[in-house]
Amino acid sequence: MPALDNVKEVVDFVSPQGTKYKILKTTETDAYDQAPPPLKKPGKSNQS
Repeated sequence: MPALDNVKEVVDFVSPQGTKYKILKTTETDAYDQAPPPLKKPGKSNQS
């Protein structure tokens, strides 16, 4: 289980067969996960 500080959202999910699950969305990543692309900072565009 992830640390409570890393859990950002808990989503209830019911499968087509009726089984209930809780999906934990966290900030944790595995060593083999690719880093997300950097966010573009808002500001002036480079258009002339």
